[in-house]
Amino acid sequence: MAGFKSPEEMIDKTDYQMPWKEVANTLREMGPRIVKTGTSEEIIEIPALIKGTQLTMLTNESLLYDKDRNIVGILGHH
Repeated sequence: MAGFKSPEEMIDKTDYQMPWKEVANTLREMGPRIVKTGTSEEIIEIPALIKGTQLTMLTNESLLYDKDRNIVGILGHH
């Protein structure tokens, strides 16, 4: 989707350095909002990919908890 030849090429890249940089703010705002509200979110994304192609994706992000119900991350599904 991003045009890299290997996963290692994505290391240290942010959403702002990817082909879908125009939706980076929306993606970055979801995490803190989910942590604050404790509520999963779904959005429809239509990001630009390599060579200007677009892909419509349904993205769902939810909190990831440990066995003691402490938040340990955010799980994103496309």
